[in-house]
Amino acid sequence: MTRRDGWSTWLPLLAAGWAAAYGVVRTWWALGHAPHFGDYPAESFVPGAWTAVVLAVAGVVTGALIGVGTRRQWGASLRWALAALGWFAGAGLVLYSFMFALNVAGLLFGEGFDGVGLTARGSGVVGGILVAAAAAGELRRARNCCAHCGRVHGRTAEGRSDPSPGWAYVAAYLTVGGCLARVGAQVLLGFEDWDATFVVFLVAMVLAGTLLPLALVHRWGRIWPRWVVPFAGRAVPRWVVLVPAWFMGAGLTGYFGIAGVGSMVRDGLGGAYPAWWELAAIGGYVVWGIGLLVASMSYFVLTKPACPVGRGSRVPVPPSLVGG
Repeated sequence: MTRRDGWSTWLPLLAAGWAAAYGVVRTWWALGHAPHFGDYPAESFVPGAWTAVVLAVAGVVTGALIGVGTRRQWGASLRWALAALGWFAGAGLVLYSFMFALNVAGLLFGEGFDGVGLTARGSGVVGGILVAAAAAGELRRARNCCAHCGRVHGRTAEGRSDPSPGWAYVAAYLTVGGCLARVGAQVLLGFEDWDATFVVFLVAMVLAGTLLPLALVHRWGRIWPRWVVPFAGRAVPRWVVLVPAWFMGAGLTGYFGIAGVGSMVRDGLGGAYPAWWELAAIGGYVVWGIGLLVASMSYFVLTKPACPVGRGSRVPVPPSLVGG
C-alpha cells in the first residue's frame, strides 16, 4: 500500500470519528445542556438545535462508507453519491460554525477570548474540513483520476504557469466588485472611528478583497514576479494564499449569507441603517465570500505538486480504488 492509498483509507475514518464525537456533544447540548457562548446565546445563528446533529450524522455515515469503500470496487454512481453527501455534510458543518471566524477576529483585535465558543465552533470547522477532504478523495475515485496526482490528465491544468480558467477570473473580479461595494457603501455612509485598530482592520479588509482574489487567478499569485527580487521566478507557497482565501471565503459566506441575509428577510430593510446600505454591504460581503471560495478552487488545482508521471500521461487508478 502506498502512502496515498493509506491516506485515502484512514482520512475518511478519521472524519467519521471526529464527526461522531462532535455529534455526541451536540446531541447532549440539543437535549438542553448547551453552555453559554460568550457574547452570543448559541453556537450558531443557524436555526434548530438538531441541525448540527443531522450534519454530524451525515458526516459519520459518509466518512465510514468512503473509508470502507476505498478498498472495494464500487460503481462510479455510488461514489458520486457519497462524494455529494460528503460535500453537503462538510460544507454544512463549516457554515454552521461560521462564527468561528468572529472568534478568531476577536483574538486578533483584542476583543476578548471565548474559549467555549472557539472550541465548539473550531471543532465544527475541523470536522467539516475532514469530511469535505474525504469527499474530495471519493470524487477523484469516481472520476478515475490519476493515482499519483489526482488530476485527469488532458483535461485538468497541470502546472502553475497554466492560465486560470475563465470562470475563476469571473469569480475573482466579482470578489473585487463585492469588496468595492462594501467599502463604497461605508464611505457614503461615513466612518465613526479612525483609531489605529480600525485603520489596520480597514487596510487588511481592502487587501483581502482586492489583492487576494487577484492573486488567486493571475500568474503572479503562483510564481513571484520579477520585481520581487529575492524570490523572482520562484513558486509562491500555496498555503500563503489558500488559507486566508478559504478562511475569509467561508467566514463571509457563512456569516453574511446566513445571518445577514436571514436578518434582512426576517426583519426587512431600512432598520438601523438605510436600505441601500444594507443591500450593498451585506450583498457585497456575500459575493466577496462566494467569489473567494470559487476562485480558490482553480488556484488549488494549479498549484498542486507536479505529477511524477508527467504532463499528458494517463495513469490508471489501481483496480482496488476504481468503481466498477
